[in-house]
Parts: sequence; C-alpha cells; structure tokens
Amino acid sequence: MTDTQENLVKSFAGAERSRRVKAFLLTVPVLVFLCFFFFYPLVGMLVRSFYDPTVHDLMPRTAIAMESWDREAESVPSEPIYLAFAADLAENRQNRTIGRVATRVNYGLSGSRSAITGSGRSFERYFNPADGVDFLDAGTLPSDVSSWKQLVTAENRLFKKRNFWLVLDQKLQTTSDTQYLAALDRV
Repeated sequence: MTDTQENLVKSFAGAERSRRVKAFLLTVPVLVFLCFFFFYPLVGMLVRSFYDPTVHDLMPRTAIAMESWDREAESVPSEPIYLAFAADLAENRQNRTIGRVATRVNYGLSGSRSAITGSGRSFERYFNPADGVDFLDAGTLPSDVSSWKQLVTAENRLFKKRNFWLVLDQKLQTTSDTQYLAALDRV
C-alpha cells in the first residue's frame, strides 16, 4: 500500500469517526430527556418502595428501645419500651405528627390508627416537659398505676397483643420489602 492510499484510508476513518460522534451528539438530548423524565422517577419509585423512614424518624425513642426486645423469648416488650412508646406518642401528639405514625402502622395492622391517635391524646397529659427536658425524663405515672406497661395496656387492648408490637417493630425499620410486595400482590 502506498502513502497516498494510507492517507486516503486514514482520512476515510477520520471522517467515519467524525460522522459517528456527530450522530451520537444528536442523540444526547434524547438520552438526557429519558434519564430525567423516565429513569430518574422510576428509580425514585423503586427506592421509595423499599425505604420508608417515617415511623423510625417520628418515634426515635421507641426505635432505640425496641432494639433490646427479644422477640423469641418475650411475648410482649419490656417496661422501657412501653415508656418510650408512650413518650413518643405524646410528643407526636404535641407536634401534630401522630396521624402519620398511626397511618403507617395501620397499613400493617388494621384498627391501629384509632388506637394510636387516641392513646397519644391520653398519654399527652403524663408528659409535660420543660424547655430542654426530654420527654422520657418528663414522664410521670399517675398514683394508681404501677408501671408504664400497665398504663399503656390499660389505654387500649391492642397494646396487649404481640401482633401489634411485631407490626410496630416492622414499621420502625427504615427499609422493608412490604410496600413493594403489597404493590406486586395487587397486580
């Protein structure tokens, strides 16, 4: 092959490469459009189907206390969990966020929304924190009640049931496949 032929092949290859780059650059706006208006929302919906921090973020004391619950050995949680639960419900009632907690738990156990909102209203009177004092430290039991467990279970019979605490524990997890599986179940 002569130099002229080699130069001709190189110029054809360069022209072909330039043509391919221009063709790709013409498709970039379509690819960007697809990413922003199709793939990004699709990925967002998939993430939200597994990630839901609502209950965990609104009930931080209960989330921490529930970590110590031995689900195998104990049928219902221990005393500190009931105190944390009552304190979180009272605080959510004061912050007007109890409805969000109750709705999320109700997704897992029907009938728990009214139990949670009503109990939050009742527990609010036992927690009157001063500025800067945590709700747990501000809680006072009435004189006729010996424990937070007794107070909470007397408020609503649902709180005596192991199933409620298992559902609450599940909702306290920030990631779960229950929403994703429920959506697939409806298909």
